[in-house]
Amino acid sequence: MTTSSDLRPVAATAPSEVEVSFVLACGGDIAGLVEALTQISAWSTANEDVSMELVLVSRDAHLLAAAVQDLSGAPIRTLHVAAPATAEELLALGTDVAVGRELVSLAIGVNEAVVGAAEAAVPAVSAPVATLPPVAATHRGARGELSTRTDPHAQARAAREQPVLLHSLSLFREVFEVVYAHHTIDTVVEVGVESGQVSSIYTDLGASRVFCVEAFPNDDLRRRLAAHPGLHLVERPSPAALAELPIADLYVIDGDHNYATVRAEVAWILENAPDAVVVLHDVMWPCARRDFYYQPSLVPLSEQHATSPGGPSVWTDQLTPKGFHGAGAYLYADSAGGERNGVLTGIEDALAARPAGWRLEIVPAVFGVAILARETVKNGALFQALKPYTESRLLLAMENNRIALYGRVLEMQYDAAEGAEAARRANAVIAAQHAELEQLRALAGEQKTRLEHQDALLGAISQAIEANRSGSSC
Repeated sequence: MTTSSDLRPVAATAPSEVEVSFVLACGGDIAGLVEALTQISAWSTANEDVSMELVLVSRDAHLLAAAVQDLSGAPIRTLHVAAPATAEELLALGTDVAVGRELVSLAIGVNEAVVGAAEAAVPAVSAPVATLPPVAATHRGARGELSTRTDPHAQARAAREQPVLLHSLSLFREVFEVVYAHHTIDTVVEVGVESGQVSSIYTDLGASRVFCVEAFPNDDLRRRLAAHPGLHLVERPSPAALAELPIADLYVIDGDHNYATVRAEVAWILENAPDAVVVLHDVMWPCARRDFYYQPSLVPLSEQHATSPGGPSVWTDQLTPKGFHGAGAYLYADSAGGERNGVLTGIEDALAARPAGWRLEIVPAVFGVAILARETVKNGALFQALKPYTESRLLLAMENNRIALYGRVLEMQYDAAEGAEAARRANAVIAAQHAELEQLRALAGEQKTRLEHQDALLGAISQAIEANRSGSSC
């Protein structure tokens, strides 16, 4: 079996028309095969403009069939498979190769000479994968959103189009792409549907049907899902709805973010769909260790923690009116931590109640996304491919910075609102005082007029008195 360090590209041309070939000759070492295929998949994902040819050669047709499944998402244009096998085995292998892939050519054969020649040729090729020339010099890693010399404002425009707080699972499309690359995903159960935007990603990537579980959908969501033949609205609460649906290949849990609901959902999936991959949102702050209840809540009061109207903030351990609060749409538990509290605690307790053999990894971004699956060879390759996300200290640092900055934004919004309210109250006092002053001015004017009339009257009386005196003296 060739190890990952033995992988060799057979040829590479100029970046404008890159076509890279890998020859992988393998015996029965499935762990080594998985490692090699993981490296090829990672390389092909990083260089997605490359037209890649892969030659798989083995004397074990079943091993090749597993390899083809693991490479289901790789951008392979040409695939040649050689293995001594029966016609039935080769027909099944050919079906696995062709499903979901647009191939320029496909060759499957049983020629012993081909197998031997390929096995002999592999060690003779010299350039390791690590030295492959970079294919893209246009910074495509950001999907065309970075600036160029002729369009220096492209990134700024993309930034303006984003919400102030990123929160949607649609941002994790590339993580789902990795899942689809390692598993055949035909049926998806999605708990918590948002606007339906995320639901269509699962069909875009290859699922034929998605059951969208949403207990209280609005009319816009109903119309959007009804317009897509692969999306099926399920107007039932979870976890009760899970038992009423077909067993899925992928479960996406992004519904009610509290211990009771999430533990029940995960426990049901572990018991009834052990081969599925489970993706769960909101497994980090603020819901990892603090319950969250949509209002009105479907969680029995006996399973709820005490709540209050405030919201969590990274700047204080207590709920605060300056934190993430839903203005009555949802409430948080007063206290964080402890037993039976929070999404991640629910997942951990559901796993603890099952036999060992499950693996949980977290992508530390946008409130945290967990990937849960059984420990198998295939899932080992999946988790290996996810390592750049799950082990990224950069993502974790950026997430911590993101929630801290947004916490400050919420504080400033609250303080600004409080300041505006204080200013409104001060303006009201000033207006009242101004009105009072105007009244006093009016009273003063009236009093002045009275005094003037009195002065005039006194003057007339004085004149009359003087006139009488003058007449008497005559």
